[in-house]
Amino acid sequence: MSNRNMGLSRWLTVVRRIFLGLVLLVVLLSISLRVRTYLLTRRIHEVLAGLERVEVDKTTEAELLKAVPYLGSWLEPQGRGADLSS
Repeated sequence: MSNRNMGLSRWLTVVRRIFLGLVLLVVLLSISLRVRTYLLTRRIHEVLAGLERVEVDKTTEAELLKAVPYLGSWLEPQGRGADLSS
């Protein structure tokens, strides 16, 4: 093999590794986004299931927080106009 072919072979190896690395990066990014979407979907279904058990004018705030725990941070007053006691 001549020096010219060896140099070309090295470049092809480098290009293959870069391409393989990019493909692997895309696959890992896709997997991570799918997992994140799945977890968010589970959380949404959990909130909806909790809201199904809520009855208007019968459910107390404490029962609401037990049924839908993710709403807890939303129910805390955060400033002007966020009072839910009325």
